[in-house]
Amino acid sequence: MLSLLGGLLFFQIALISPNASPNGVDLLPADIAAWHAAAAPEKFSVAQLNAFATADNAAVLDELGFFGAQRRQYTGGKDIVTVEAIRMKDPSAAYGAFTWFRQTGWREETNSSHDPRAFQAAVGATDAVLQRNSYVVHISGVAATHQQLEAAAAALPSLENEPLPALASHLPASGLVGGSVKYAYGPQLFDRVVPGLPAMAMGFHLGAEVVAGEYRLPGKSPMTLVLVEYPTPQIARSLEKNLTSQNLNGAHVKRVGPLLAIVPGGASDADAARLIDQVHYEMAGMWDEKVSKIKEPSFAQMIISIFELCGILLVFCVLSGAAYGGIRVLTRSKNPGYAFEGDADFISLKING
Repeated sequence: MLSLLGGLLFFQIALISPNASPNGVDLLPADIAAWHAAAAPEKFSVAQLNAFATADNAAVLDELGFFGAQRRQYTGGKDIVTVEAIRMKDPSAAYGAFTWFRQTGWREETNSSHDPRAFQAAVGATDAVLQRNSYVVHISGVAATHQQLEAAAAALPSLENEPLPALASHLPASGLVGGSVKYAYGPQLFDRVVPGLPAMAMGFHLGAEVVAGEYRLPGKSPMTLVLVEYPTPQIARSLEKNLTSQNLNGAHVKRVGPLLAIVPGGASDADAARLIDQVHYEMAGMWDEKVSKIKEPSFAQMIISIFELCGILLVFCVLSGAAYGGIRVLTRSKNPGYAFEGDADFISLKING
């Protein structure tokens, strides 16, 4: 009972403790490039999410998996900058938060995926958002430079580059509006980014993941393409039947493997079909175990191997014979007159006539 009460007490302390960093260090350093902070950062625990974010942002962050945050104000010349570092439960949650904060038309910034501090960022006129592994950094008050983004990413206590959801890679590139892609795996965020579709019909309880992007094709009305990925093609087939039967205000639905491609109502049948037909999904597997290559020996190598085997057998026979003879000699020297089996006199028949 005491251990149970102790565990519950520890959980409550961890819940209210304003620590967004796994090792207790500050996520936001005193200096970020040319920015300098005069005060220590504010720290927010999971229980203080509503104090940290607006109602809309809090609902989204809570659904994705909010683990804590820090906020710090910086000055640099005439600039007064507010920087927020948010720790999410995993890279998928951080990617969802990144796409939520990013606005359409923002300039994209990134560094090499092979960089030990790889990140992706989007920069607007007075705001910027950066994502690295399980962390999101939101900068308000200035359009951050690449150097400042690199400094913010370098301060985050995450080491190895972790993979992000691959669902967005299935969106067609032609006509996609920059910064419009949104990622969700729950109804709260989905309702906000795709208001024309019922979130409860998407099957989030079955493990659905969603990306949505805006498209502007020459001579066509703006369209939104929604891709919903399910764990298996069978689940996708079942949800396709349900969505098709509901009509969804004229939405166009097509299954591609475990994906559902949906264009909400408003687009013509021909335009929606043309956009959906650009969605391709290929099943692929990866075998990362090292497989040794077998190389057939040449004729000369085969002859040499045969002689080597004959030599090994010859040596084995000589050593076996020497060991056997040595045992007989040693036994007779210790026991004179001892006869081994088979040492009896031979019976011979003289049949010379």
